[in-house]
Amino acid sequence: MNKNIIFLGRNGQIANAFFEYYKSKKTQSLDNFNCKFYSSNDVDLGDLDAVKNFLKTLPSNIDMIVNCMGYTNVDKAEEEQELCDKINHRSVAIIADYCFNNHIKLIHFSTDYVFDGSGDEPFSEDNTKNLNPINFYGKTKLWAEQAIQKSGCDYVIIRISWIYDNRETSHNFVNTIKKLAKEKEFLNIVNDQIGSPTSADFVARNCFKIFNEALSGDKTSQQKFQRRILHLNNGKFMSWYDFACQIIAELKQNNAHLMIKKVLAIPSSQYKTKTPRPSNCRLKSKIHW
Repeated sequence: MNKNIIFLGRNGQIANAFFEYYKSKKTQSLDNFNCKFYSSNDVDLGDLDAVKNFLKTLPSNIDMIVNCMGYTNVDKAEEEQELCDKINHRSVAIIADYCFNNHIKLIHFSTDYVFDGSGDEPFSEDNTKNLNPINFYGKTKLWAEQAIQKSGCDYVIIRISWIYDNRETSHNFVNTIKKLAKEKEFLNIVNDQIGSPTSADFVARNCFKIFNEALSGDKTSQQKFQRRILHLNNGKFMSWYDFACQIIAELKQNNAHLMIKKVLAIPSSQYKTKTPRPSNCRLKSKIHW
């Protein structure tokens, strides 16, 4: 029997990757899913009443809701705290309660920013000592995790970091570097923030494997992904500086017309932002992706 999955956040990088991967039918296992995608035009997570009304319109045969929506502008989150909290936390709490009451599995995407960024060792899924976000965006994501766990619903919370996709319209580090490399001769990029650049395609591909097991009739597989927090990355860590150099090297290999002459490594103290970022964004995963 096919499983019915609802995706929220069609406009974003992650949900779009799910959509493209599902549409391509790259693996036979995708035939087991009936997937429907909703964008922010269909449901505004900043309007809590709209969220409740939207959930009332959903069919009764849903097996899973995958929430890819989120307020991700870290700097602006400090200025729009109420809106950020509604989108990242309070609406998620409503969705989690709905999933509990209707026996629906919830997949929710979180972030490395729930940690304080201290030290230089990767944070594991069961690390609670360092769950101390240093900015408001991170706080709302942690509150959402806690609301999901408190709801009693069956869930998988998937923490990811440094997401990018290949769409030219996406706001991500890759596109920013591509643009600046064509406009500037020198770039100053921080070298003391370490994380794992993760493509949205990588997330979609591996998450569909999770969905397949989580919704299977096999109890062992179901229990493997029952009320769990997972870290999803490729296990490779680098700085923003390293990542920028990698992007530019690939552009040069493809004979792109560039102005860039040199990428300069600088500490975060020399690159002022409105909002502090964690320096250690390493996530350790118990699962080998």
